[in-house]
Amino acid sequence: MLSEAMKATPDVAVLAWLNDQAAETLYLSSVTLAELLFGVAALPTGKR
Repeated sequence: MLSEAMKATPDVAVLAWLNDQAAETLYLSSVTLAELLFGVAALPTGKR
């Protein structure tokens, strides 16, 4: 879900689902967060 939401043109249904969730019910594991941060760091500066 997170990688889809971070795309330049994310799927509208995914964004709608995320927007419908209460923020306090959404969680990330530390592994997921590390993978996302690693992926962002690997991108060229202009793509971050």
